[in-house]
Amino acid sequence: MSLVAWSLGGPRAGGFASQHPEKISRVVLLAPAYNRGSAAAPPAKMPPDGVPMNTQSREEFYANWDRQAGCPDQYDRAAGDAVWSELLASDPVGSTWGTGVRRAPQTAVWGWNQAAVGKMMVPMLVVAGAHDKQVPPDRVRDLFTDLGAPNKIFADLACSSHNAAWERNHLLLFRASLEFLTAGTVNGTKQGMLKLGYSAPE
Repeated sequence: MSLVAWSLGGPRAGGFASQHPEKISRVVLLAPAYNRGSAAAPPAKMPPDGVPMNTQSREEFYANWDRQAGCPDQYDRAAGDAVWSELLASDPVGSTWGTGVRRAPQTAVWGWNQAAVGKMMVPMLVVAGAHDKQVPPDRVRDLFTDLGAPNKIFADLACSSHNAAWERNHLLLFRASLEFLTAGTVNGTKQGMLKLGYSAPE
């Protein structure tokens, strides 16, 4: 099978692929939350101490997105409204807190570090939004550098944030993902660093 993941889904999908490479054909990761120095073993206490979840209001949702908008027409506000409505619809409890909040669980991450990634031979496409401030592109480049697989591609997606799948360049993301999942290439290339959506070479 192939795996596709986003953000904190990166350590989950990547971690599974590193432990069960015989089951995996290819992996596509958008803004994976990779940490070279992640602990190799789980915390001594599970779940770790602290709050079980975080919340985000509609105002906080847009403030977080707007701070990552590096291009004037990077996303359509109507798309943001649709996403927010679906987030509330997915959580019948959080949607009743005040005017409604998006809830997300706090998570513990371990095992998918530089040592584990260096042994991975599974073909992988990693994508970084140029203006992502939640998972900075340098962290995604670290993953690309550390990955042992010869078939690996880093895609720098122009005018995109952590929410790239909902923004104006989403079709570039989807087409690259589809080509990689079906052929193991992006724009006919099997290995290296690519720029997508830039009007001129940089």
